[in-house]
Order: sequence, then C-alpha cells, then structure tokens
Amino acid sequence: MTQLESWVKSQGEKQPKRSKSWSWISGLLIAAIAMLAMGFAYFRAWKQGRELAKLKHEKDVAKQELERKKVSDLVTEREKAQAAKWVTIREAEDKVTAIDVALKVLDEKKVRTHETIKALRDWDDVDRYLNSQR
Repeated sequence: MTQLESWVKSQGEKQPKRSKSWSWISGLLIAAIAMLAMGFAYFRAWKQGRELAKLKHEKDVAKQELERKKVSDLVTEREKAQAAKWVTIREAEDKVTAIDVALKVLDEKKVRTHETIKALRDWDDVDRYLNSQR
C-alpha cells in the first residue's frame, strides 16, 4: 500500500448516505430561486432599457424641435428683411413714376415751346405772341 492509500483508509468510517428525495427537492428549490433571480434581473434590465430608449427619443425630439425653431427664426428674419426691401423697391418705383410724369410734362412744354418758336417767323408774329400772353 502506498502512503496515500493508507492515509485515506485511516480517515475513518464511511459517512452515511443522504436521502435522495431531499437532494432533488433542494436542487429544484435552488434552481427555482435562481430562475426567479434571473427573471427579476432580466425584468429590471428590460425596464431600464425602455426608460433609456424613451429618454433617447425625447432627446432626439428636443433636438429636432430646436432645429425647427432655429430654421423658423431664420426664415422669419429673412422674411422681415425681404419685406423691408420690398418697401424700398416700392418707394423707388413710386419715385420713378413721379420722375416719368415730370419728364412727360417737361417734354410737352418743350414741344409747345418749339412749336411756338417755329411759328415766330417775323416781328409781327412776335408781337401777336406777346399780346396773347398778357
């Protein structure tokens, strides 16, 4: 016999066998408790995942709303600038119209003056013109 065998044999009597019915019941209980713990951990992780997804969605919506607001403000500013420029354009158009009217009046006066000058051929025509102006 080897030294190991003698040591094992000297350790004493065999231990009594356990009842098998308790061992499989305790195994089932331990497995059930482990399954419940895993289920609870899974449920908490799932719930946290939903909350995380909800917060990410709210963040994205807030970002998009901010972008829309910036674009809306930019459009409003440009519309105001465009309205101011349209006012300037209308004023310029009105000024051009007034100048056109003044030019037409002056052109008509010029035509009448030329016609009057052409009608004056001698001094008698000049006297008649001066008498008609009084």
